[in-house]
Amino acid sequence: MTDDARSGPPYDYSTGLRPQIVGIGASAGGLQAFIDFLRRMPPDSGMAFVLIQNLAPQQPNLLPKLLAAHTVMPVHPVIDQTPAAPNHVYVIPPNTALTIAQGVLHPTPLEEGRAQHLRIDRFFRSLAADQGERAVGIVLSGTGADGSLGLAAIKQRGGLTLAQTPNSAPYPSMPQQAIAHGVVDHVLEIAIMPALLLARCAPFLATQALPMPAPDAAERRRDTLAQDLQCTPAAPEEEDFDLIATNEELRLLNEELQATNEELQTSKEEIQSINEELQTVNAELSRKIEDLDRANADIANFFASTQIPAIFLRADGRIARFTPQATELFALIDSDVGRPISDLKAHFSNDDLRPLIAQALQTLASAEATVHQPANQRWWNLQVRPYRTLANQIDGVVITFVDITALKQAEAMLQREKDALELRVAARTQDLAAANAELQTQIAERERSEHARQQLLHQLITAQEEERRHIARELHDQLGQDLTALILGLKALQEKAVTNRSIKARAAQLQAMAIQMSKEVRSLAVQLRPSALDDLGLELALSNYIEQWSARAHVGADLHSSGLAKERMPLAVETTIYRIVQESLTNVLKHAKATEVSVIIERKTNEVQLIIEDDGVGFTTPSAPTAPGAVPQLGLIGMQERVVLLDGSLMIESAPGSGTTIFAHIPLPHTIREDVNGEREGVPRR
Repeated sequence: MTDDARSGPPYDYSTGLRPQIVGIGASAGGLQAFIDFLRRMPPDSGMAFVLIQNLAPQQPNLLPKLLAAHTVMPVHPVIDQTPAAPNHVYVIPPNTALTIAQGVLHPTPLEEGRAQHLRIDRFFRSLAADQGERAVGIVLSGTGADGSLGLAAIKQRGGLTLAQTPNSAPYPSMPQQAIAHGVVDHVLEIAIMPALLLARCAPFLATQALPMPAPDAAERRRDTLAQDLQCTPAAPEEEDFDLIATNEELRLLNEELQATNEELQTSKEEIQSINEELQTVNAELSRKIEDLDRANADIANFFASTQIPAIFLRADGRIARFTPQATELFALIDSDVGRPISDLKAHFSNDDLRPLIAQALQTLASAEATVHQPANQRWWNLQVRPYRTLANQIDGVVITFVDITALKQAEAMLQREKDALELRVAARTQDLAAANAELQTQIAERERSEHARQQLLHQLITAQEEERRHIARELHDQLGQDLTALILGLKALQEKAVTNRSIKARAAQLQAMAIQMSKEVRSLAVQLRPSALDDLGLELALSNYIEQWSARAHVGADLHSSGLAKERMPLAVETTIYRIVQESLTNVLKHAKATEVSVIIERKTNEVQLIIEDDGVGFTTPSAPTAPGAVPQLGLIGMQERVVLLDGSLMIESAPGSGTTIFAHIPLPHTIREDVNGEREGVPRR
C-alpha cells in the first residue's frame, strides 16, 4: 500500500461513502475459524474485515500467508496507519494493539501493565465509537472473556453482534462469556454468518448510508465518563468512613484480581497457540528427521552397492567415510575412520596424494591422475574433487577411483593395430605411388596422342578448307570460263543457223544445258567455299546462303545476329560457324520435315553463341555421337569436332515430335592477331 493511500481518509463524511467494517475476534482455535469464515464469504461483498487474534509477542506472524490461501480477497498485516477498503482483509500483528478512527486502522505497540492482552475489546470499542450502528462485531473460538465488553459497546451503539455456537468452537469460552453477558444478537455457526451479514448489511451497502458526523475526542471522553458514572453506585450517607475505605480497597483488589485473571487467561491462550505451533513444527521436524534417516539409509545402501572406490576426507585430511571397494587400493578397515589418509598404505604407484589434494582445494576444481597397480596389472583414473556442503562451503575432498584397465588394454590393442595399419598403409602407399606414376605416364601419353590427333584433325580440316577453296576457284575460273565460252559459241551457232531449224533448235537446247551447268557449277563452288565469306564476312555470307537455301528448300528461314558488325572474327571461327549452319540446314532439308528454321548468332566479349532451331519431327539424341552402339551420324560428329578444335562446346536438344535445337559456344581470343602478311589468324592465304 502506498503512502498516498495511507495519508488520505478512507471515506468522505460529507458524502457518506463509507465501507462496511466487520471486526472478528478469536483466540485459541481461531485460525481454522477464520479460514471457515473467509471460505464462505463472497470476495465482492463490499465489506472490510479486521481479524483480531491474541498472539504471543515474539511469535512470527504467519496468519496473513495462511489465510491468503483460502480467499481471493487481499490479506494485509496492519503495520502502519491503513484506510479500511472494501473487499480487503486486515490482520493484527503480534505484540500490537489496534484501533480505528474515521475508517483508518491505527496499530500501536502493546503497552506494559494490566489488561495488556484485551486487544479484541479495545478494537471493538473503537469500532463502535467510529462506526456507530454500522459496526459489526463477531466473537469466534477462544478461551477467556476477551471481546465481551467490546460487543457490549457495539450493541449499545446499535451495531450488529454475532457469536459462534459454543458446541461448534474448539475453545468455547469466549463465545460462552459473550452470550452470558447478553451482548450477542445472533448465535450462529460460522457457515451461516456470511449470509446473515449480506442480508443485514445490504441496506448500508446499497445506500452507502446517510452522512454521519465525525465524533470528536471530547464527545468520546464525555460518553466514557457518563458510562463510568452510571456504573458507579452512590455511597449511602450514613455509611461509615472506614467501611467506605474498606469497600474501596476491596473494589481495587477485585479489579487487580480480575485483570490478573484476564492476563492468565490470555497467557493460557498464548500458550495454547504456541503449543499448536510447536505441534506443527514438531510434525515438520519429524518429517525432516524421517527424510534425513531415509537419505542416510540411501547413502549407506549406495556405498554398499556402488562399484566405485571412494574416500571422503575432512578438511584436516582425516578419513570421514569410504566405500567397501576402496579397500582394493588402500589397506583400510572400519576403525581407520578418523585417521589421516597419509598414515595408510596405498596399493598403487604414485601414492602421494598431497599435491592433488592441494590442487583441488586451491583451484576448487577437479584434479586427476592415472595410477597403476603392478601386482594385478590394473589401471585407475584417480580424481580429487572439493567436498561442498549444502551451504556451498568447502569441507574437505572426495577421492574416487575409476577402473580404466579395459580402456588401457583397448588403447594398447589399438596402438598395435595402428602400427600394423601404418605398415600396411606405407606398403599400399608405395604401390599406389607406383600405380599413380604409371597412370600419369599413360595420361601423359594419351594427352600427347590427343594433342597429336587434334593437330592432325586441325591440319585435315585446314587442308580440306584449302582444297575446297582451290576446287571452288578452279570451278569458277576454269570450268566457269569454259562454260561461258560454250554458251557464247552456241549462241553464235544459233544466229548462223537461221535457215536450219533443226540445228538452231539443237543449239538452243545445248545452250540451255550449258547455262544450267554454269549455275550448278557456281552453286557447287559457293558450297565448297563461298567467296562472300572471305570478302564480305560471316553475316552477309550466311544471309545469302540462308536466303538461297530457303528458296530452294521451300522452308521459311530467318537469321538474327548481334555483334557481328564490329571487327571480323578469326577465319577459323567464321568458317566453323558457316559449316555448322550449312550442315544443320542440310540435315533439316533431308530429315526434319520442318516449316520454320531460325538461326541466331550472338557475339559477346569472350565468346560467340550459335543457336539453330527448327520445328521439325525431331529425333532421339544419343548420349554421345561416338558412344558404343550409336548409329553413326557423320554430320553431327563433324560439327562436334570442328567446335572442339576451337575449345568450344556443342549441345543438341531434340525429342521425337518436338523439333531440334543446336547450341554452340565458341570462345574468342582477347585480340584478333594478324600475321606479318596482314591476314587474320587462322585465315589461309589465297
